[in-house]
Amino acid sequence: MESGIKRTQRDYTLAFKLSVVDQVEKGELTYKEAQHHIEYWPITLH
Repeated sequence: MESGIKRTQRDYTLAFKLSVVDQVEKGELTYKEAQHHIEYWPITLH
């Protein structure tokens, strides 16, 4: 599923980044799951 748009770190809000880090630290997401979550954001955003 490639949209043709390369995302950079600046495309994500601080709140989104902190949310993903928090989920990894709590064990709710693995590092790989976090990568996938970010890659397909906002599709996977809850």
